[in-house]
Amino acid sequence: MRWVIGIALVAVLLGVWFGFSPRNLYLVAHDVVPVFATELEAMRSGSPVKQKLKADERRLIVECIDAKHYQIYKVRLIDGEIGFVNVGNYSIERSGQEGVPRC
Repeated sequence: MRWVIGIALVAVLLGVWFGFSPRNLYLVAHDVVPVFATELEAMRSGSPVKQKLKADERRLIVECIDAKHYQIYKVRLIDGEIGFVNVGNYSIERSGQEGVPRC
């Protein structure tokens, strides 16, 4: 009987561990998506664009920024630099599963 309780306890602990383990978020461009150099530039209309993501490019989201009524994504660019995305045709993906995950 003890071994049944032991197996059940291990199963529950593994479920909790994998259920709460952190997962990476990715920004996936569906069209050309502008990337800005700063958070402030991402909020301003007409700001210069640092880089443009092409369709199907994926970038790791480093941080989600809630700035007033903007949701800005701080992303790691291919050269290792940081950029900020606020506008464009993109979706957010968590560990390979597309959807609308929370940051």
